[in-house]
Amino acid sequence: MDIDYKEILKVAKNLSEEIAKLQSTEEINEKVHSFLMETTHSDFVDFFIFNPKEQSLYNRFDKTSISMIQPDGCLGSTFLTKEANTCNYIISHKDYNQQFDNPKLHKLRSQLLFPLLSKGDLVAIIRLSRATQNRFRLYTVDDLEILKLLDPYLLSVAQNQNNQALVNSETQNELAEKLDVRIKQSENINTQKKGENINLLPEIAGFIHDIKTPASTLYGFLDLLENCIEDKRLKEFVSNAKESATFINTLVSELVLKTKDNYEMMSDNVKVINTVNFFAEITNQFSAKMLQKQINYFIITAPNSPKQIKIDKYKITRIITNLIGNAYKFTPKHKSITFSVRFNKEKNRLRISVKDTGIGIAPEHQKKVFESFKQATDDTSSEYGGTGLGLAVSAQLVKELGGELKLNSEEDKGSEFYFDMPVEVVDNMEAFEPFFNLNKKIVIAAGSVKHQQAEVMSEYLQKLGMPASNIFIKDTLLNNTTHLICFEHMMSQEILIKAKRANIKVLLVEEQLFSLYDKKVFESYPIASLNTFYADKLHEFIYSSKRLKVMVLDDSEINTKLFSAYFSLEQMDVHTYTDALKGLGRLIKDKDFDVIFLDKYMPNLDGTDLLRQFRQREKVEKLKPIYAVSITGDVERSEEEKMLYDDFLPKPFNKEKIFAIIHKLNKLHFHTH
Repeated sequence: MDIDYKEILKVAKNLSEEIAKLQSTEEINEKVHSFLMETTHSDFVDFFIFNPKEQSLYNRFDKTSISMIQPDGCLGSTFLTKEANTCNYIISHKDYNQQFDNPKLHKLRSQLLFPLLSKGDLVAIIRLSRATQNRFRLYTVDDLEILKLLDPYLLSVAQNQNNQALVNSETQNELAEKLDVRIKQSENINTQKKGENINLLPEIAGFIHDIKTPASTLYGFLDLLENCIEDKRLKEFVSNAKESATFINTLVSELVLKTKDNYEMMSDNVKVINTVNFFAEITNQFSAKMLQKQINYFIITAPNSPKQIKIDKYKITRIITNLIGNAYKFTPKHKSITFSVRFNKEKNRLRISVKDTGIGIAPEHQKKVFESFKQATDDTSSEYGGTGLGLAVSAQLVKELGGELKLNSEEDKGSEFYFDMPVEVVDNMEAFEPFFNLNKKIVIAAGSVKHQQAEVMSEYLQKLGMPASNIFIKDTLLNNTTHLICFEHMMSQEILIKAKRANIKVLLVEEQLFSLYDKKVFESYPIASLNTFYADKLHEFIYSSKRLKVMVLDDSEINTKLFSAYFSLEQMDVHTYTDALKGLGRLIKDKDFDVIFLDKYMPNLDGTDLLRQFRQREKVEKLKPIYAVSITGDVERSEEEKMLYDDFLPKPFNKEKIFAIIHKLNKLHFHTH
């Protein structure tokens, strides 16, 4: 679909001038409705104005309202996240809810939802829908680009929600200036779009697209499995598997996008991420394969890395996946692969490195490996397989991110692929706080002073400020030991009993994934797994502060998933429930939750009733009061609710306000120095 963005913006500018002269509500609605339908080739258009007092969306075209006190569906997801949402194959979409997304029972194929924001606050939501017979089928990145360019115009229309003309000439002039800027920006877009499409054969395009179905099915089963698992470590690995399924879908979407018809949309992948969690999720996807091949796999993220950065998640994931996959292919068993991330504070640059002790590359072949469909030699291609595309693709992606992929290699000794890239720091707090209590004696029971993994652990603890004189790699406990890091092959009833009698904290290190699971020791001791990212567990084990324990209670899975996604940016112990009775049962059982985010409107047991019951139990049992945050859409609150709750978080959720609550609690209440 060839789109003239400049012409669309000119039409929008002329239309805004016409609307400014109109007084009739019907005429304004008709012009806006027609413009959106024609511009985006949509069969149905909804222009929802948000009413924060009533927590509802008013459809200015058909004059109906939808209550968003309990938001659901794709519409509810956009309402809560305030992010654009493409729901192709809408009926089978995981968030689809007929009441919210298709109340008139149209035969829909796809929807595109676009929020209009003013200073971060929701003003309106545009919903575009295409019917099954629409020749343009699915929404693509081009449609999203249109809405992004039209944002000033659409926001101006939304802000005049009483359907009055733009009576203020200054407002009209500001809008005209914004549209002029957009028109200038659009001049290069069509040129950039040319040449982007790869004319793959239709049957190949169809084959690529069909990969999405099993990948989506895989994600769905993993999602169900995750909800049935209680063990935290199992949940982590299922979560990693879900990330892999999501990444497959992302890759396929881009391939399909680059075919002639632009079947799928690739969204903006520049996101705020938790530095440690993000790299851990990518690298842990290779843990099982490394164990199967008996490769020593080290994952190192510098403790001084900023807590949150903004990067292109998709490109970085592709690069790292390619580099680790390449190292895995050319590294024999019993050798090692090290993934590391380092941060330069002065220059705000990350250095990412994948180093192996594999077969290496001769100097005369090193330049060739960055060429498409080339490997170091014909022998490596036939012996190890592969297309030779991974490094070429990675080099190009690194270049797009402002870096250069480099190589150090020596034949028969190994290779290191690395690059530096600029990053935007969002939260410059260090990913791991340095140790403040150094009065500790740490024994790493690994059985050998030259144990590689033990040495890595020791170096990591030293980078966090622990003196080398406080760390001992031994095969027995020492006098005055305070912390024991015990490798699986060194574990015995004798050493565990000694540690318990001496009040020594114990961290067990399993040497095969889940090898300690059947022994039930996971119920008594924290466990780290070799060949995975374990720095967070190591830091938590030695550090003297308590992790915040959070419960999110809401009968909408969209809400619980949203909070889980937000909290993945923090090192917290998070539990989510859609059943109020189960949530209450867990509160009563554990009694050590620090904060609960609680929806008022829950089936079987009202959220406020739940909190009332638990407050009474706190008084009787003299428990530390839980910090309760109401996440209901109600604006009006009773005096009792004001007394029961400590804070109120209205919908749609504001991510900054959520983190303000979390940071306040972390700072004021939960450090035990």
